[in-house]
Amino acid sequence: MKNKAVKMIAAILALVMLVIPTASCASCSEAEQAVLTLGENKISYGVYSLMTSVFKGSLAASVGSSVSKDSFWDTVVSTDPLKTQEEMYNELMLNMAKDTLYKLALFDEKGLSLPQSAIDAIDEEIDFWIDYDGEGSKNNFNAILGNFGANVDILREYMIMSAKIEYLVSYLYGGGEKISDAIRQDYLEEKYVSFKQIMIPYYRYVYVTDSNGDDVYYTSDGKIAYDVEEGIPLDPDGDGTSNRDKNGDVIYYKDVNGKPHIAYDTETGTRKLKLDQNGNPETVDYTSAEKSAAWERAQSVYTKMDGKNGNFHEFESLMLVYDESYSAEEDVGDGRMYLNTDVDYSNLYGDDTISEIVEKVSKVDVGEVTIYESEYGMHIVMRYGVEDKAWDNEAYAGYFVDETGYVDFEAKLINYLFSLEVARAKDKYGDVTVDEEQLGKISIRDIGINYNFY
Repeated sequence: MKNKAVKMIAAILALVMLVIPTASCASCSEAEQAVLTLGENKISYGVYSLMTSVFKGSLAASVGSSVSKDSFWDTVVSTDPLKTQEEMYNELMLNMAKDTLYKLALFDEKGLSLPQSAIDAIDEEIDFWIDYDGEGSKNNFNAILGNFGANVDILREYMIMSAKIEYLVSYLYGGGEKISDAIRQDYLEEKYVSFKQIMIPYYRYVYVTDSNGDDVYYTSDGKIAYDVEEGIPLDPDGDGTSNRDKNGDVIYYKDVNGKPHIAYDTETGTRKLKLDQNGNPETVDYTSAEKSAAWERAQSVYTKMDGKNGNFHEFESLMLVYDESYSAEEDVGDGRMYLNTDVDYSNLYGDDTISEIVEKVSKVDVGEVTIYESEYGMHIVMRYGVEDKAWDNEAYAGYFVDETGYVDFEAKLINYLFSLEVARAKDKYGDVTVDEEQLGKISIRDIGINYNFY
């Protein structure tokens, strides 16, 4: 399956976000008025504005300059009920802000207090911004923050809120070390699907070739695999020495239409896929006739599993014969995949293929086989049960460890467990009080784009 670049839209769904409206901090009294209240905690007009500006900054980082155009905000995203993109993002912002209050309620419930060192770090960062961005003037820096409806005091208040939530998460879970493997396994079984597939693509792979256009075959240690039985070494200089490659190995040739071609060992050697500049395999799309043939071939393979649900050995035997996926070409692991049903792989890979396969697999029982056609080809998929501690198996590391955090198992697990805590807090503490008049003055459309100050 073709790989595609990862989109940065995950930034929009960051765990904690806080933001504010346009051009100035309005009046200090208005900035301090509560927009949202839950018990002793509140989010003021100023803090809500700042939160909104940060949210808009993350959105701008994802979709670009569109956020500065009215056409972006006026786009209709739903007709029943009618809802514009502006209304959708304002609603999302409100829900995130409410969640912030529930998280602060949990912080208080646990009897926590923010260490002085954390507060000192916040003050040091603000002082740095005053010196660098404000050129040593607090008034100058307040003028910058005014674009987000904030000032230094509001920024500090917001940063302390964020630090409390970060401290709460660390208190509950650490970096994951406070979570038992039993809980991890429960999460794995609830949120992941495991499967293997026979991929019959609508394209062919491009392999490394030599100057004659012949596919090059390699040994297991990366050297050229020559056919020493059928090929012959050449001695063009007539000095008793043969041509040798860069590894010092004798090059064997064969005659093709009167021209010497390198004789490769096609039986024990293997070809290498040609990779593009991003490290992805190069491919050439099939013609319409070739696609039709591939479709028919897939249907034939699928029927071979009729009445054989649960026969993993039979499916794996068919994989060895028919699978033409990248993993089959490169002999990557045992072909088993682990995907999280809560992850939007459409954003991650730029198309719907993986998300649709996950949805399809999640609807069948372990041992059942299903078939799916994507723009890339035909996918014949068998669902497997999840293994014990699969997250700790090096063979599946690519499905559980991710530097971006988008599919990282530990990060997803912590977010999931924390979401359960937030849900409990909602049940316990009830609804957040909303000042609709103040809230109506703040819109993500109008607020400044805040990339830096949070």
